[in-house]
Amino acid sequence: MSLNNPKSGTSATSEFQMSGIPWVISDTISSTVVRYQFPKVSKDITVVNNNTTASERLRIGFTENGVNGVGENYYVLLNGGSSLTLDSRVKEIYLLRAGAADITVSVCANLTMIDSGMMPILTGSLDGTALWDGVG
Repeated sequence: MSLNNPKSGTSATSEFQMSGIPWVISDTISSTVVRYQFPKVSKDITVVNNNTTASERLRIGFTENGVNGVGENYYVLLNGGSSLTLDSRVKEIYLLRAGAADITVSVCANLTMIDSGMMPILTGSLDGTALWDGVG
């Protein structure tokens, strides 16, 4: 007899009420988009721009097109010396420097126990049909 127990999905409130499992990385972001894929769906994500000059900005987005500014600017700019916490359930995040200087970042995500495969693909369009407006 096999047990086919149900798994937690993206609407499982309890997964977002308790502390998350930490996922941390520090990296240097240059002129190429960097994608961080999480093994589980995030509860929240904190991004720190470790550069000390405020004009050394970092682009943060949820799709490659979004962070590249394709069509619209679907990203958040983070000044040097600043941090941003996103209360977002996602399976990946995209980073890109906004100027000429490379950006040193630290990313800390709190992850749920929800498999990343349970999360839909965030895209501005699929076959010309708008899906998730505001992500790129």
